[in-house]
Amino acid sequence: MAAGPARKGIKDVFYETRVAMGREYTVRRFAEEVLGKTIDPVMLGYIEKGKRFPSEALVRRVAAVRKQDAHELLAILWRDRTVHAFKREL
Repeated sequence: MAAGPARKGIKDVFYETRVAMGREYTVRRFAEEVLGKTIDPVMLGYIEKGKRFPSEALVRRVAAVRKQDAHELLAILWRDRTVHAFKREL
């Protein structure tokens, strides 16, 4: 059986949100101007690469930027955290 398309993770949501703002939005500028300096640009880079998970408060901020229901993005975050925890246990 062929695998379906990969599900979008929270890292993808963060990256797509920044890129949708325009080319001039580097990780640093996005962290400072759009997210109001609530996160260090290096940590934002880690989130976009899937090396760290964002806080729920940060996910809510990104949902507001996207004009999207925060619960949709929080569900993605919780799914990613759960999958990560299961992989660590295996």
